[in-house]
Amino acid sequence: MTTPSGRPGFNAIERFGITGDDGTIPDLRNRTQEVITGILKERYVGNPGSGKSIFTSTTGPLAEVFKGLPAIPGTTSLPVRILAAVAGRLLGVDPASIVSGSTNEERVTSVIMALEKVPLLGEIIELLTGIEDGDPNDLATWARNLLNRDSPIDALKLYGQIRSALLGPLPIGLFTDQKLTLLREGGFDEPITIVEGSGYTHDATDGVPGSDPLGCARVECDGQWHVQSSPLIKVAPGWTLTTPAQVKYESVAAAANSNAVRIELVPYNGTTPGAAVWMASDESPAGTVDWDDLNAWGQYVVPATGVTDVAVLTVVTPDATAGVVKFDNVDVLAIQKIPQAFTKDLPEDLASLLNFIQTWVHSALTALGITPSGVLLDDILDLSDEIEFIQTRAEQGVADAAAALANLGALADDLLHDPAAVLGNLTTGMVTGLDGALTFLNNANQQLIDAIISALRRIPVIGGGLADILAELGDLSDTRNRLWDGIFRTTGSTGKTAADVQTAAESISQAVLVAQDSVITLANIANAPKNVPYWVSPNPFEDVSFPRSQVQPVLYVNTPTGTGGSGDTAHSHSISRGNYTAATIADGAFTLIAIRTTQDRIYNSVGFITNGDVPPATVLMGLYRIDPATGLATLEYNFGNVSTVMPSGGGLADFRANTAYDIIAAEGDLWGVGVLPIGGTLAIAYCQKNTIANVSGIFPSFASSQAPGSSSLPASIADASLADTTFRFWAGVGQAVPEDTSPITLVETFNVANTDTWTSPSWNQFINKTNADLGTAYQVYLGINSGRIYVDSRTITLSMNIFATAMHRRALNTFNQASEITIGSGWDTGTYDKTTTRAYVRCRSNAAGGVAMHLDNNGTNATRLRIATVAGPNEIGTVRATVTGLAANVGDKFRIECTDGNVYTCYRNDVAIPGATWTDSTNIVPQAKAYKSVGCGVGRYRASTFGTIYDTAMIDYWTGYDLAA
Repeated sequence: MTTPSGRPGFNAIERFGITGDDGTIPDLRNRTQEVITGILKERYVGNPGSGKSIFTSTTGPLAEVFKGLPAIPGTTSLPVRILAAVAGRLLGVDPASIVSGSTNEERVTSVIMALEKVPLLGEIIELLTGIEDGDPNDLATWARNLLNRDSPIDALKLYGQIRSALLGPLPIGLFTDQKLTLLREGGFDEPITIVEGSGYTHDATDGVPGSDPLGCARVECDGQWHVQSSPLIKVAPGWTLTTPAQVKYESVAAAANSNAVRIELVPYNGTTPGAAVWMASDESPAGTVDWDDLNAWGQYVVPATGVTDVAVLTVVTPDATAGVVKFDNVDVLAIQKIPQAFTKDLPEDLASLLNFIQTWVHSALTALGITPSGVLLDDILDLSDEIEFIQTRAEQGVADAAAALANLGALADDLLHDPAAVLGNLTTGMVTGLDGALTFLNNANQQLIDAIISALRRIPVIGGGLADILAELGDLSDTRNRLWDGIFRTTGSTGKTAADVQTAAESISQAVLVAQDSVITLANIANAPKNVPYWVSPNPFEDVSFPRSQVQPVLYVNTPTGTGGSGDTAHSHSISRGNYTAATIADGAFTLIAIRTTQDRIYNSVGFITNGDVPPATVLMGLYRIDPATGLATLEYNFGNVSTVMPSGGGLADFRANTAYDIIAAEGDLWGVGVLPIGGTLAIAYCQKNTIANVSGIFPSFASSQAPGSSSLPASIADASLADTTFRFWAGVGQAVPEDTSPITLVETFNVANTDTWTSPSWNQFINKTNADLGTAYQVYLGINSGRIYVDSRTITLSMNIFATAMHRRALNTFNQASEITIGSGWDTGTYDKTTTRAYVRCRSNAAGGVAMHLDNNGTNATRLRIATVAGPNEIGTVRATVTGLAANVGDKFRIECTDGNVYTCYRNDVAIPGATWTDSTNIVPQAKAYKSVGCGVGRYRASTFGTIYDTAMIDYWTGYDLAA
């Protein structure tokens, strides 16, 4: 948008395309017909510039974006075709008829001259170039700079930044604050792209059909490793990378399920490489197969820190023993999300732009004596036709053309001296333009036009080439119907009125308010009341049923039988204090725990404290709002079954579940946490309660109450339907504190003095005794022998099959994690198929759910590895993947990793084991907070009484850690 008075030297006549001389606005009113006619004739004699296009490839990166552009005889230059398409649409003529000349210089000049006939030219130039008060010369300079290979123009500065919630459905998924860098020689078009000494050669006679030029990387399979690396590729934090590739086989022989042909990605921090990531592979390459896509199943997310570059490897393993493998079109793709900074203010900015355009067009038509139709596109076309007619007549020296130009001159004078009378109030956003920047030049033109058309039609534009989008300008008549369908998710609406549009807008407004209230932000936490004493709750944003410090056991009194005094004779009794305990909620007993809001708050977290036992299969939980006048409890939020996400093991444990949206709680509100175990009992923390009856009329009647015989959470329940309980149960409602997701590492060296009874404050131990005769008189422990952990069964002579498991008490912070063990001894083959040496990942704290890596051995280089889901710490579980024939010697490291929250892969000495992978596609192990524990285990086996004892391999070293995001 231009300022009404213009910059120094501003030529309003030239700006509005009326005449072509260097006059001023006041001069316009004094021009005679003769002067105007002469100026117009002179104005349309153009002088060509110079420049050559670099965007002429029919297969380049812009060709796909702008497919559908009209063909221009004699040139493939995209800037010329884009300008011609826009000008042709606005002028209503064939774009090819606009372009003339044999060089890009002449073609650009011809299009620029045609554009001078287009109304709104100044605004279009300013929007495209970012040059305030731009004129056709600025547009020509901008276009020619695009044609210059060494142009200093930065795509970030070519366009104003488009920021709006509208960007969600728009096709701009590659917006980012970084510049994308992709692998540039993955097509292997030239011999220089082959790394010397890698075993690969360049084949100039073969490649993916359609490639121009042909070329691929060729390697002969001979039972050896063949690895070729790309140069380092700059990446930015948060990018999600994939590595598609195409391969061809010629008489390939390779072991089945070996994944012998693969693509790997190596992250770098500067020049320091990290561990390779397996990105794509063919599970069983064999025979002769023409060019086809390699299975690109892997993704890599660039962490926030520690990775600056990546390299892509083409890999053929020793499992491929014969034949030829060829690689082509190896690439690195980045999948981006739109930064939130780009999703603000666009509807307002574009609405202002639309209002200005409409006001200017209507004013221009009125000045020419034409009544506007009220339909913007029709008015634009009317104005375009009228100006074209005026220009034609002016060249012929006709008097009515000069008169019409005089009317436009008066309009221009008003724009100079009294702009508000013509334009109304302009927003600051219109004066300064759409601020900011678009990135990725190959999408920018398409996205800009998408956004403008979206603002005009109030519906998103998804996909389509430039020609398709230009065609959309001709169809604005069904805007109301489409608006209604878009908001209310209906189809085919007709006859919608302005009142219907208002109804739809009100619906949007309400939805925005709900969404605004539902966003959990750091500001919520920073501003929430936080003066709750620590002894009430460690969470300062929480209201509780009673202070946490009162969660305590009942004192148990032990009075032994014996003689004592009588009367006033002194005597004594032994008194001992019990352990912290939890009270039991019976199967089917719906329990409601009352809580009052102490200050205005946002609630999005509800929970209680368990005793650490494995809960029944079904534990239903809900948050109820209690009417203080009647005691009626109404279900506000239903969490459903929370059993699988409850923590277990290690004594009393906090459990919290988060709501999907914020719940507003006012000071004095009454709430109830409803808990219902089904299929078993549930023990939660409590304190002794008094027996004082509430004053009549105060609700709820009881601090904790129950309704036995329930099978589901009630939608509502009356106070009279609830009975008092013996105990006051502990529960809390409040605002969730953001979880720590920073990666951590846990290490256990087992470097302590030898012992047959190893304990550690960092570990919980779970040891089974399968022989029923191994009662309390026969103790089994984890022991330490020369810094290695093993099973110690003391002097037991009975048969046994022991699984001894240690789970670290500190859970990891993320769902992407690893658990690694170092083999500390040889193997007793007698344990094969009986018990194992193990590593646990993504488990509950007591391993009652999660994933284990099992190792057992029946001979030299005959170690078996199994990935299994487990329901407890003392079992093999359900096997999901098996690999045999592995070497597992003293000092070898075996690791199981979980990536993407559900992909499990095993490694030997930091190298992925072919076939040792499993994807939990049905979420058998849920991505819940309770499933973040890691650990390890060993075993011992004896077949019969006094028989030989067999041990699995000892563990010399263990580590568990979060994987970098």
